[in-house]
Amino acid sequence: MTIRHGVWMMATLMVVKMAHAVGIPEGGEKAHRLHTTVDATFTYGIGGYSALGMQVHALEQLSVWDRRGVTGSFDFGLVAGFQDEPQALQYGINPGQTNDAQRLNVWATVGHTFHLGFRRRVGLGFHLFNGWTQVWSQAAVVAPKHALNLRVSDSYGLFNTGGMLKLDIRFSKYVGLSLQIVAPWPVTPSYVNTLFHVGIGFTGYLN
Repeated sequence: MTIRHGVWMMATLMVVKMAHAVGIPEGGEKAHRLHTTVDATFTYGIGGYSALGMQVHALEQLSVWDRRGVTGSFDFGLVAGFQDEPQALQYGINPGQTNDAQRLNVWATVGHTFHLGFRRRVGLGFHLFNGWTQVWSQAAVVAPKHALNLRVSDSYGLFNTGGMLKLDIRFSKYVGLSLQIVAPWPVTPSYVNTLFHVGIGFTGYLN
């Protein structure tokens, strides 16, 4: 085998390895490669009332710089989340009254993530979000001795902006733990876009 053939084989193996690499590789990377992750988290939120829900965040991460022990990526993605505000988590509800609400979030995100450690298995990212939040609410007052049986419902939505802090800890080639804190900004008097929430779930690394 000649030196030329040896170099060619090594280069081919490196290309094949890069093609099958999932996420930021060990030791980092200087090439501008695009990686795809999807995280699904269970969320607990508090604003006007408490809420339980789930959020899915599809994210594209483009590696843009690399230093010893850390790689930085420019991120852009899409969030879809749903939360329910059950009466069991509410306060100040009198007997005979019911109050419930659901909210749907569809947001675009842009941000930056620091992929830390030699193996690049820890990701700390900050993302800005902007999009739409829709709320459906239902309320009722039932008081037979006062001949009251009132039921109302409403639907309303607003644009929502804010920030998201995410910590991802990758424990296998394709799966990791995801933790997040999400807060609207600016905080307004509106009930629609004042829900802060935290989440815990899993991140899937697709490429």
